[in-house]
Amino acid sequence: MLDLIRLSVAILPLAAYFQVLGLIRLRSRPTLLNGATDFFLLAMAMMGFIAIGPIELFFPRAAYAILGPWVWGVLIALYFFVSMLIALNSKLKLIAYGLDPESLKQTIQDGLSLGQLEAHWGNDILEIPSLGLRASIEKAGVGKTASLEAIGRSQNPMGWYTIEKLIAKSLKPNTTTQTAEAFRWIALSLVLFGTSATMIAQDLPRLKKELAILFEPD
Repeated sequence: MLDLIRLSVAILPLAAYFQVLGLIRLRSRPTLLNGATDFFLLAMAMMGFIAIGPIELFFPRAAYAILGPWVWGVLIALYFFVSMLIALNSKLKLIAYGLDPESLKQTIQDGLSLGQLEAHWGNDILEIPSLGLRASIEKAGVGKTASLEAIGRSQNPMGWYTIEKLIAKSLKPNTTTQTAEAFRWIALSLVLFGTSATMIAQDLPRLKKELAILFEPD
């Protein structure tokens, strides 16, 4: 039998993530995120499905006997820190929401001029010797989204931090609107929120019972 409460909980973080993607596209200026932040947001979006999938499959019964329902707090915290660790060790890159690859290239050139940095271009390959950075510009995701992704492992994290700041300072307001795309993401998030609320309403008595067990005093 389908567990509506668990499924509704799994959907909520994903719905919130889609809402954020929509709101980002409503901004008048492009949004720049580093790869670690982008990965971490996606990990948080998938947290609900991880909770009702792998985490529940390998649920620590012994810990539950000691901590009771509060063991879920420990598991969520563990997932949070593991996701952060993976994000911080992920491939260096920058994601620009609201820019296509050509616009991102122009923005990077503006940032290089701002920082008075010498760079070498080979089509969409960028190399900045003074920053220890070598990367390529790629199309990322759907819509107007582009990324600057590291090539090779020999990278200088401080160099990436510098170029991120220069690109952020060089971002200009969008000349074309992304309203239609933004509303598609927002509409999808609202559908998921509505679906989750409907499933919770159908199994509300059991949810109240679970919450009563969770918060009842010892």
